[in-house]
Amino acid sequence: MATAHPVLGRIDLAAQRVLDQLERWERRLNGNYAQKRDHVRRRFRGKVVVFVPSPSHGITDLEHAEQVLVWTRNVSQGGICFIANRVIPGDQIVVRLRFAGGGVADYRGSIVRRRQVHESFWEYGVAFCERLSVSDGKPDADASKSKTSATNSAKPEISVDASEPAAADEQPAESDVRAVLESH
Repeated sequence: MATAHPVLGRIDLAAQRVLDQLERWERRLNGNYAQKRDHVRRRFRGKVVVFVPSPSHGITDLEHAEQVLVWTRNVSQGGICFIANRVIPGDQIVVRLRFAGGGVADYRGSIVRRRQVHESFWEYGVAFCERLSVSDGKPDADASKSKTSATNSAKPEISVDASEPAAADEQPAESDVRAVLESH
């Protein structure tokens, strides 16, 4: 019988404590600040890999990028929020999301918020810039068609089924999160 890795287990537990604390803060502050978000956020707890590009290689060269395991808080059409137990350098990363059905989606993102929180963890807010293909790291043809022409940005259009954000104790089904992301 395989045993759990003791260090990773402690880090996972610490990450869950930090995520829980951040959610308590958010609930307490919700009534005090006007929300200025373009997209509805959905609670999304899980672990994902982000790729930090090598300075000598491009953002889409995932083969030479450093991989960092992070714990997610929420996801929306416009981006993702997560915590990491280290500082992630730079402003550009690639977020890889894996789905139970075997699908994988890579998104180029810009770090728009970085702050130290609890227990040596850092919280990151990442705005999605474009969806990348898994095989060659180049933009998908469909993703490039979905660029908004009014702002001439590379941000993909994603349709959200939910009209309300998930309650703090409600975890959306994987299919809900996948629907948020797959319409790129």
